[in-house]
Amino acid sequence: MVAEISGPGRRLNTSEDTFDAIVVGSGATGGVAAMALAQKGLKTLVLEAGPQLKGPRSYGSSLTNLARRLKTHWLTRRQNVQEWHGGYWETNPDLFVDDRAVDDRAGLDV
Repeated sequence: MVAEISGPGRRLNTSEDTFDAIVVGSGATGGVAAMALAQKGLKTLVLEAGPQLKGPRSYGSSLTNLARRLKTHWLTRRQNVQEWHGGYWETNPDLFVDDRAVDDRAGLDV
């Protein structure tokens, strides 16, 4: 069974919501791990900070992703930490969370 809990500030009721496993991030490994756990019958919660994807256009093409990465790198600086990861430069930067928002919540100056 898959249920979607979305929206900023949505809190789980710890007295009612219990899980066998919690997976942080639904990327390549997190998504597969969550699927494997759920298929084995474990009640699994996936926490995701990234954007909701809507179809193949979300993944982009080599050319559109290059334009997005350069815009993000030179103009918005939304992912100044994540751009150090090699995988960042191979895909759509919109698949990554905004570093500035994470830094603000954690009180970091990155």
